[in-house]
Amino acid sequence: MPDIFVPLDTTRSNEYQRNLIAKGCLIRFTQTYSENHRDELKKQYPDIDRFKASFQTSNEMLQSLAEDGKTEKLEPKEGELEKASPLLKIQIKALIARDLWGINEYYQVINEENEILKKAMEVISEKNVYEQLLKGVKSGK
Repeated sequence: MPDIFVPLDTTRSNEYQRNLIAKGCLIRFTQTYSENHRDELKKQYPDIDRFKASFQTSNEMLQSLAEDGKTEKLEPKEGELEKASPLLKIQIKALIARDLWGINEYYQVINEENEILKKAMEVISEKNVYEQLLKGVKSGK
């Protein structure tokens, strides 16, 4: 058991979302989108900070991804696309950031919703909590 438990939210993922990744649909979609819109994206978002603050994955993009999924015979069950849409949207945004800039920018975007990382950063920034945890490690507790 970790020193601080952060429950993993498994409600955002589902079989449809996992299959889109497994079949390569998500990566193909984002690569194609990035290539087709590279100039306008770079003009509108000249740096990662502006991209993180302003870029929004649209519902139209999700629908296009779903259409691409059909080429792999992936059809969402009722409600699956809607349920997975928040996770898919951040994944699309992060993968586009990677295509435009690089892997560091991918992690900057994807980790915006990483609850485990957020909690770790919170603990590290609270000196007394962090020191207490370190004391426990040093004493073998």
